[in-house]
Amino acid sequence: AIAHAVLERVSEHIGCRALFATHYHQLAEDETLLNTGLYHQACLVNPTTREVTFLYKFTKGRCPQSHAMHVAKIAGLPEVIVEEAREMSAVFHSAVKSSAVPSDDEALGNFYDSVKHVVAF
Repeated sequence: AIAHAVLERVSEHIGCRALFATHYHQLAEDETLLNTGLYHQACLVNPTTREVTFLYKFTKGRCPQSHAMHVAKIAGLPEVIVEEAREMSAVFHSAVKSSAVPSDDEALGNFYDSVKHVVAF
């Protein structure tokens, strides 16, 4: 609700021309929402290695899949965190398919519990 209200405000009242969001899937559900359009960065994914090559090309439409794990890896996050996130992502996607999605607070708490042993990286 907050993300939608912010999007409405910046789009209609402020005239903001761009908004970057990574995990606000509800904002992408309706491409005709307000005065907005959906775009993503085009990329190529190697089907064998799952290596992602970003093309730095602004492409119309919703991003077909998340590349967060790849971005986290190239950003230098420790492999233990990337792997834990990969496992949590699989659980989340499985839950979405079965409509048993945990709340954001519950998911965040579970993630914190799983990585609290990592002090610094």
